[in-house]
Amino acid sequence: MKAIRNYLVRNININKNRRIQSVMKPFNKTILFFLLFSVSSYPQFKLPSYDVVRLDNGLTVYLMEKKDVPIISVSVVLDAGAVKDGELNGLSSFTAEALKFGTKKYLKSQLDSIFNFYGSSLNTYSRLDYSGISSQFMKEHLSILLPVLAEVIKSPVFPEEEIIKRKQRWVAELDQAKESPRQVIGSYL
Repeated sequence: MKAIRNYLVRNININKNRRIQSVMKPFNKTILFFLLFSVSSYPQFKLPSYDVVRLDNGLTVYLMEKKDVPIISVSVVLDAGAVKDGELNGLSSFTAEALKFGTKKYLKSQLDSIFNFYGSSLNTYSRLDYSGISSQFMKEHLSILLPVLAEVIKSPVFPEEEIIKRKQRWVAELDQAKESPRQVIGSYL
């Protein structure tokens, strides 16, 4: 856990203008309330101990160590969900997916290869109120994959050819969904 904390403090200097530092502020009290409520409802459940690290750029990192499991699970949650799309419906979803299109150091195919080679995952998502990126990998691959994950977060590029390909696939997926009312009914409820 010290290695993760040291890496984050040294290397994750995310620009304050990206509003990442304020991601957890609105959620802190809500999460704390639900944790306290669930702990009081189920006395047999005991929340494992965790450390809170506040970086110089305002980013809050929660570290929870479980020594009997050799897996590192990282989730970065951003204040960038669909409610912030405005007139550009789907922007947050598309942007979340486009984070995996490559970085300044790695092409999309290289990112896919790196995470596949180590049997790990790299996922992006966008929900109504937030967007995020997550990854799981073996503890022994921390020094290799955490810098790659940091590169995806800090230095994404959005190659035009990848954007065009994804837009075409997205339109085709929407056309297919229209043919099956069961697939789209959830969007209207």
